[in-house]
Amino acid sequence: MLSIILYVYIKLGILDTLDIMAITKTIRKTRKHSKSVKSNTKLLTKTINTNCEALIPIYKLTPSQIGQLTFITSNKTTMKHIGTGKLWKRIDILQYIKDELAQHRKTIEDREYFTYVMISQTGKVIGLISGRKNIKLLGNNKKSQYDILLRMFIGALDTGKGFGKSIISKFAILYKEMIGFNNANLISDIAVDNLASIKIHDANGFNFIKQIKYPNGKFYKRYVKKI
Repeated sequence: MLSIILYVYIKLGILDTLDIMAITKTIRKTRKHSKSVKSNTKLLTKTINTNCEALIPIYKLTPSQIGQLTFITSNKTTMKHIGTGKLWKRIDILQYIKDELAQHRKTIEDREYFTYVMISQTGKVIGLISGRKNIKLLGNNKKSQYDILLRMFIGALDTGKGFGKSIISKFAILYKEMIGFNNANLISDIAVDNLASIKIHDANGFNFIKQIKYPNGKFYKRYVKKI
């Protein structure tokens, strides 16, 4: 369209060939600059999304985010080391949301579990982390009423991006804000063959305490961090 307009201007004597060359050169520079700006904007957005992930209570998920979480928990590899390895269906997640709402109405002393979902700046679900108090598995290791047993997972599409370390550190800060000046231990029982999770906990300052055997016959390494 632009070339047609310039051709008409030449025919009418409004512009000569040198004018056209100058205009064309300016247009090319402008387009090149525009592409550069778009490229930098995408890079900036990507960086912001990586560094601005946040934790929200599971009961605040939108229907779309519940669908995303259902997709993540339908992956056998993702859920392999979570509990018995059972895949979570949408109905299971809705029940967790219902239970979490009931827990949310209790005092911090009476609450037994806390479940949060990590989302990106754009609202994409990345993973989940939860903590449970007052459970038999802690046994004699339970030193405080605020000690909590963790479990967490990151969606298969987002592993290897540092989200595992981030979700634990964010939860630790959040939980410490809840319990105030009270002391607590974050405890994670990690399957002996889950090397990725062991590496994440080492990076977050957890200490290996001992190896234990669960009622299901599987062996786990117990890691603890005081907050």
